[in-house]
Amino acid sequence: MKKFFITTPIYYINAEPSIGSACSTIAADIIARLHRQEGEEVFFLTGTDEHGEKIAEAALKVGLPPIEFCNRIAPKYEEAWKLLNISYNFFIRTTDPRHKKVVGEVMQKIYDAGDIYKDKYLYIMIEGASANAQRVVVNGAGAANNKTKLEITYTIIN
Repeated sequence: MKKFFITTPIYYINAEPSIGSACSTIAADIIARLHRQEGEEVFFLTGTDEHGEKIAEAALKVGLPPIEFCNRIAPKYEEAWKLLNISYNFFIRTTDPRHKKVVGEVMQKIYDAGDIYKDKYLYIMIEGASANAQRVVVNGAGAANNKTKLEITYTIIN
């Protein structure tokens, strides 16, 4: 039997589920159901990313430690997907000990292979942007668009 794997984004849970998270989850569900109808063995993953500044900030605003905030918000995603009859196989939380164990094992293998190393890189910090948008690597000297120039130590995976 042919196997098919699909995942939604692993949603940042600095807020409750939105129409945007519902749309991408419904789209993934449609694709998963189509592949099941074709007789394929489907594994459909969804879940929540419970790390980062935005989550810490959201937790601080309501006076909770980040993990307690996540423990209140993550079930709302599961409830929303049940309400929408989403056919996922597994709901992952990045704070789950099983997730941490697997990620640790994978990262150790990558490190042991020599693919993780320290080096210096220049990137531009854009105030108010998400962490992903902030990590714009600039090759060469000088900062574009008069933004603050920062030199950092950054781990890159080849």
